Amino acid sequence: MATDGCGPDDCPAALNTSLARIFELIHYGGPLSAAALLAPRPLPAKRRRSVPRAWTAGLALPPPATVLHLVWTLPVP
Repeated sequence: MATDGCGPDDCPAALNTSLARIFELIHYGGPLSAAALLAPRPLPAKRRRSVPRAWTAGLALPPPATVLHLVWTLPVP
């Protein structure tokens, strides 16, 4: 774990900042991603609606991808 090397008050500011950003992205980005995945459901499955459906599906990817990037690049305590 990233915080095993430090106690609750001894972690560096960079690590606390990264963990706070991860929490914010999960807290706000998770519902946004879910909404982006559910938004095209009411659209008819016609060829002319394929572009809006693809855009909304694409909008669901950045929050989880950013969380993964932040987790993989956590600063060492």
